[in-house]
Amino acid sequence: VVGYKDLSNQPMEPNWFASDIGEHQSVLFYVFIEKGRVDEVLEQIDNLNSGQESRSKIHAAVLDIRKTNGN
Repeated sequence: VVGYKDLSNQPMEPNWFASDIGEHQSVLFYVFIEKGRVDEVLEQIDNLNSGQESRSKIHAAVLDIRKTNGN
């Protein structure tokens, strides 16, 4: 996944290429889990992120799929 971040509010000195939009490579995973386990998974992600020294953290979003076309 290629993501973009608006860097127009950042100083130009650390941005060698002086671009307003920064391109970032990311990895996207998706899972289907039981509704009762969502909070546990989000808590585990928070625990992992709090122990990371990296500036890049895991982000999570929850989508409630109520209906699909069955294909």
